[in-house]
Amino acid sequence: MFFDGSETKSVLSTSPFGPKTHWYQVRFLLKNPIAVNSGQTLQGKMHLMVNENRSYNIKITLQLKGTPIKVEQDYFLHEQQYWYPNIDPSSPMHPESFNLYQNID
Repeated sequence: MFFDGSETKSVLSTSPFGPKTHWYQVRFLLKNPIAVNSGQTLQGKMHLMVNENRSYNIKITLQLKGTPIKVEQDYFLHEQQYWYPNIDPSSPMHPESFNLYQNID
């Protein structure tokens, strides 16, 4: 994620080749995807609002620059599924210990 501010520029990387962080990758899939060709620019805004679930409601607006093609979509992060690829299931630090999902027997 590139934050291209008017005064400073920052990069937040969740790349598997980047330094480890507590951040995870999240994919925001579009119900109505936009086809983007080589050389075209996709512009967007992301509005995050804290909700009562100690999570975020997110509104993403994307537009294909120079065209009327635009999409808006809402996401509710508390309804997302989590995947922990680097956690050993025998470790006491596994997702169930954080109540991120229920273990159904």
